[in-house]
Amino acid sequence: MTDPRYWLPHLQAKRALAGYPRYTVPHPRSEATLDAALAMQNFYHFMAVRLERLTAFQAWLARHFGVAATLDEPGLQAVDA
Repeated sequence: MTDPRYWLPHLQAKRALAGYPRYTVPHPRSEATLDAALAMQNFYHFMAVRLERLTAFQAWLARHFGVAATLDEPGLQAVDA
């Protein structure tokens, strides 16, 4: 990154992402290389943790950007802005 006007936003984003919970799956390979049973385990894992991930994302947006990301119209507009 050589353009100085992007240095500060890049550092701010990098700091905001530090410590954000990483998403992992039981079988971290491309779905095309998994058999149906393993792909379904990944899907069920995703479904089991989706609300926890959404809560973490909402808290992250609020903490770092002051955005109240709710699933109603005002919350979606806040994320969009």
